[in-house]
Amino acid sequence: MADYIYNMGLPILVKHEQVVTKKKIKPLSASARSSALGESGHSIILDEFTAPEAISRQHSIFNQAYQQHSNNHRQMVIHADEIMSTPVMSLPQSSSFAEVWQQFQQQQFRHFTVVDKENRLVGIISDRDMLNSPHFEEQQGQLNHPDRSIHNTMIRRVFTASTKTNIREICQLMFRKHIGAVPIVNDNGQVDGLITRSDILRTIIKNEPLEFWV
Repeated sequence: MADYIYNMGLPILVKHEQVVTKKKIKPLSASARSSALGESGHSIILDEFTAPEAISRQHSIFNQAYQQHSNNHRQMVIHADEIMSTPVMSLPQSSSFAEVWQQFQQQQFRHFTVVDKENRLVGIISDRDMLNSPHFEEQQGQLNHPDRSIHNTMIRRVFTASTKTNIREICQLMFRKHIGAVPIVNDNGQVDGLITRSDILRTIIKNEPLEFWV
């Protein structure tokens, strides 16, 4: 019997035996030390390191080592100062509407704390506050009275926390009050940091999420 193999469109006559190769199959044995046929055709003896139960033990050891490595790099977080963004870029309370809007566009932030000359917190303002302000025309993307102060636009009743406030309490506060950021202040009312929803999500991803929420 002959077959044709096409090479560059020209048929080349070859014998069927050159195309088809037969492999001999060895009968299975019920011995405790099984043998397997390797790529080279040699028998491979499964010893105590390659037996299925040994491979399972090795996988277990690898999993334990991986978990230990992960735990060494994951630590439980408790206090606000462990996840807050610091230093914080604050805006002076004398800033005009146009100046604040420019900062939102340049910095790509969602929130700014507003401070007095002593860096004491007097308010917080978000990009949503700006867009909802009557000084902003959403359809035209223009500012009405750009020189007006942000005093009436910013939120003056601000929920704050200290550096040692429990993170769970801050999460509960943000959830109940529907706020996106909590300033972290010291005993003098000065801004030490800021915790946003992004900081919370980043903490959940990098640390122990289940224990974090318990």
